[in-house]
Amino acid sequence: MYRKEDVRKIFEQEKILIGNRDVFPKYRAIEIFGEEAISFVSQVNVGTKREYCSQYGIGDSNFSLEYLTSIGIEIAATYVNICTLREGGVKYE
Repeated sequence: MYRKEDVRKIFEQEKILIGNRDVFPKYRAIEIFGEEAISFVSQVNVGTKREYCSQYGIGDSNFSLEYLTSIGIEIAATYVNICTLREGGVKYE
């Protein structure tokens, strides 16, 4: 189970500068939290005014770095926590 402190520590260790902000590379987020969690973040990101994930390119049409924001990483960890509880038979409403 992830706690906010755990997620902050992971973000601090893995963050990189993109543009003018620190972000978390999507490929690392997938390695740590799993593909399903990161797909969930992308789904939640649609239609929101807050940015949980995005991408940044430098003009090379062959490469753009996809990334998550610190809030996006928290959502990924939350997804993992809820799935862990569900798989453990914990009832929640």
